Amino acid sequence: MPGGDLEAAAQAREQPATHLADAYRRLQASEELYRYVIDLSGLVPWTADGQGHVVSVGAGWTRWTGADASSALGGGWLDRVHPDDREMVRDEWLQAVRTSDHLIVRWRLKFADGSYRWLEGRTRKRADTDAAPVLWYGTLEDVHERHLAAETSQRLQGELIHMSRLNALGAMASVIAHDLNQPLTAAAHYVRGSQRLMRRGTADLDEAIAALEDADRNIVRCAEIVRRMREFVTRGDVERRVERLHDLVDEACSFALADAGRRGVSCKTVFASSCSVFVDRVQIQQVLVNLLRNAVQAVAGTARREILVETLARKRGECEVRVSDTGPGISAEAAARLFDPFFTTRSDGMGLGLAISRMIVEAHGGTIWTGPRDGGGTAISFTVPTVPPSPDAAESQAVV
Repeated sequence: MPGGDLEAAAQAREQPATHLADAYRRLQASEELYRYVIDLSGLVPWTADGQGHVVSVGAGWTRWTGADASSALGGGWLDRVHPDDREMVRDEWLQAVRTSDHLIVRWRLKFADGSYRWLEGRTRKRADTDAAPVLWYGTLEDVHERHLAAETSQRLQGELIHMSRLNALGAMASVIAHDLNQPLTAAAHYVRGSQRLMRRGTADLDEAIAALEDADRNIVRCAEIVRRMREFVTRGDVERRVERLHDLVDEACSFALADAGRRGVSCKTVFASSCSVFVDRVQIQQVLVNLLRNAVQAVAGTARREILVETLARKRGECEVRVSDTGPGISAEAAARLFDPFFTTRSDGMGLGLAISRMIVEAHGGTIWTGPRDGGGTAISFTVPTVPPSPDAAESQAVV
């Protein structure tokens, strides 16, 4: 073989070895860079075999624990886990080895000074191939300060929630006093009227029975208001069912306007052709009663004493209820604060009715607002969610 051919053959044999050495050096450099980056991040890398036995751990283990890295191999790392966390961590790790390909878990590790600090372990499994066995790659991170801050935040949130509940319970006394006044007053009027009829000796028995039945309905309504308002303030719950808005308005008018005729107040209702709503019956009626009683107060002392209640079907799955009056109206400044707690335009008002109404409406996902009535006076409107009317809606969509 000519000399040139021999030299070329020798170079060809040397070339694969050179490439292999270069690849090995690049791999070493890459691994050193990886470990350097991990070290800078404060993480401690580790690996485990397919059975969950730790086979390597980074130098950070020694910095944290003061023990040699070999003490963590196999299952030795569990010896430094806090006794209260040890069983949980072991079980979760073994469960991940058997059934999963990743795990994130927090636990406390004993450090060199004898204290325990919270760590977060993250690991993921590399799939088994012909070239390599199953191997888990993971990191450990000291999250002690973060963990304590989260616990403190949760504790403070719990205390704030508890205080807000106590404040709500305090406010509930005012709420109940406000909302029970009307039905209790009406019940008292019915009972006294029945007594007067009976004392005359000429009482119409049917008339007296009807009055007592009205008194009974108002007293039952008081019990419902107390129960529902207690649940709403303490838990924020509402009991929603499919209701005909027409019926809700009619019943609210009968409660709120029982004495309107004696005051010379007239009320007209205009209903949308079809408006079924998904609401808590008692709470929405309470909103209506609040608005109607405010309207009665607004028209008192005016020459024209008219109230109009309208229901309007709207788009986006809502129905609107509008209560308007022919009173003197309110200023722009008062309108801006009308739904604030304890704000009132009346000398004898408590400033709770509209604030409660807004709370109830918003809990149903609706909105409430005020504006001037055409021709003078005030109009207050609110929206409630609708449901498609169907014969079985009340039963099929009832929620308790």
